[in-house]
Amino acid sequence: MYLPPAFHEDRIEIMHDFIKHQSFATLITVEEGEISANHIPFIINPELSEYGTLRGHISKGNPLWKSLDTPGKVLVIFQGADHYISPNRYPSKKDHHKEVSTWNYAVVHAHGTLNLIEDSAWLKSHLNELTNHHERDQKQS
Repeated sequence: MYLPPAFHEDRIEIMHDFIKHQSFATLITVEEGEISANHIPFIINPELSEYGTLRGHISKGNPLWKSLDTPGKVLVIFQGADHYISPNRYPSKKDHHKEVSTWNYAVVHAHGTLNLIEDSAWLKSHLNELTNHHERDQKQS
């Protein structure tokens, strides 16, 4: 990914905070030689490793869980707000016409190894954590 140095963020706590607030991400895997993208809810556990550990949920209805029988490298993309920036926004465009358009966006790329966990106690705990995370601001009925 092209990333100008001025926009590079390397503070882990900032990226973890972003992931906590943009927790629905694109999980990119390679299955039988083909690139695959799935959209998965994640929880970041910062204390489990140097860069944190992502925990997600893949439904048994999703064929992905059947095709990943060994740990494999993955990319997870957490994407926030984005907006097109017109060169007309720069006052200097009127002077020299050298301004170009750009895109303002926030994104975190997480690289790692995917491991499937089918332990029912772990799964119940994880699903409770996911539910509590996403339901905490919901009105109770």
